[in-house]
Amino acid sequence: MRCRLAREDDRAALLEMGRAMVAELRPMLRFDERRARRHFDRHFADPSITFFVVEEGGAVAGFLCAGRCDYAACSGFYVEQQLFYVRPEMRGSRAAATLFAGFARWAEDQRPEEIFAGIGWGRRSAAAARWLRNFGFEPAGQQIMRRRVGAH
Repeated sequence: MRCRLAREDDRAALLEMGRAMVAELRPMLRFDERRARRHFDRHFADPSITFFVVEEGGAVAGFLCAGRCDYAACSGFYVEQQLFYVRPEMRGSRAAATLFAGFARWAEDQRPEEIFAGIGWGRRSAAAARWLRNFGFEPAGQQIMRRRVGAH
C-alpha cells in the first residue's frame, strides 16, 4: 500500500469515490461532477490544491484533497485537509493511515504555520478525533453550522 500524488489516470476513480463520499457522508447535498472535475483540474495547475491517493495492488483505495491557504490577516499560510475518503471495503486496513501519513509528511514539508484536519459530522467523530491524535493533531476549538440555508 502506498500514498502518492494523484495522476490524470486516477480521475475516474476519484469521481466515483467523490460521488460515494457525498452520498454516504453528506446526503443532504448534491454531488456536482462538473465542479469536482474543475477542482481536480486545479491540482495540476494550482499549487494551493493537492490531491493524494492511496493504492493497493494498483487500485485506488482512497483519496485526500489538501489546500494551502494564506491567512486573511496574518503573515504566513496554513495547510488543511479538505476531503478524505477511503472505500468502505478498505476501511480497517492500513489505507487511511497510509494516506493520512502521506498528507502529514507533505504538509510538514510545506513549512506552514499550522496544519488543520477536519472530521466529518455524525458517525464516529469521537473515534476519528482520537485517531488523528496519533498523528500529532489536537482539538482546536469547535465548528458549528446552520443547515440548509441555500436551496442548491
